[in-house]
Amino acid sequence: MGAVNDLTRRRPRRSHFFTKLREGDSRGKLKPDSEKAQRAHARVERWTRGVDVFAKKFLLVPVVEDLHWSLAIVCHPGELAKRAIARQQRELDVDATVEEVEDEDCPARPCVIHMDSLQKHSARKIEKWLRCFLEMEWRKRHSDEEPFTLRERTARAGGPPADLLLAMPKVPQQTNSCDCGVYTLRYGQEFLARAVCRGARLAVDGRDVSLCFRDHDFEAWFTGRDIAEMRRDIKKLAADLELEKIRAAYRREQEADGLYDEGLRHKRAKKWREMIAALRRCVELDPNKS
Repeated sequence: MGAVNDLTRRRPRRSHFFTKLREGDSRGKLKPDSEKAQRAHARVERWTRGVDVFAKKFLLVPVVEDLHWSLAIVCHPGELAKRAIARQQRELDVDATVEEVEDEDCPARPCVIHMDSLQKHSARKIEKWLRCFLEMEWRKRHSDEEPFTLRERTARAGGPPADLLLAMPKVPQQTNSCDCGVYTLRYGQEFLARAVCRGARLAVDGRDVSLCFRDHDFEAWFTGRDIAEMRRDIKKLAADLELEKIRAAYRREQEADGLYDEGLRHKRAKKWREMIAALRRCVELDPNKS
């Protein structure tokens, strides 16, 4: 999970947070303080130790299920806590005169944005588990404050809106069966460039969410050619890192071989050169480059 305020305060976390959150747990109802909710939070409790996720603007959660990756982004979790607690207080106070702010007027509307390059994952299930995590995380990390239970969407038309909305904007779709991971990375990159970087125009406000981000045209963020280039860049970066590891190991062996004969040193040097050449061929690098 990645927690983001701005580019200098990003905290990338391990990518199997969601898998661990719902790992092998189908027993019981997923309600706040239920045994199922407590078990779920206990499985990921260490992941957020020392980090207040409610102080972050966006939480990026990669989701992997059935050999497929997608991306969920929790927007404005701190505002979500304030909104839910304020609503609960209004519901308890029969004389309350402060009305709920209309969704379209919210400058920061809490929601979960789900982006899936194959439309394979259940966005509603993902939102349900993330909602559970936020409710339990608040109880654990803010135990001195009033707990909240998020209001879910109602089936009837005209009912009160959910505290945490679910948005599924149209996004670029993959045309093969192997690029879902690259698409997930690119969704996160493009979102942060528009919502966090200097001059960001994507506020994730009430209007954005109510229109499912129609004004921002997520579907035009990038093309299949951009994904192919990104895949090559990642492949080369991985190869460069592996190459540096090989060279470091080679240098260590050279130092150790100083105690042995010259023939052994040449034999081992040949072995390392062959490994480097094989790695370069694998990633289609220029073999003439040092």
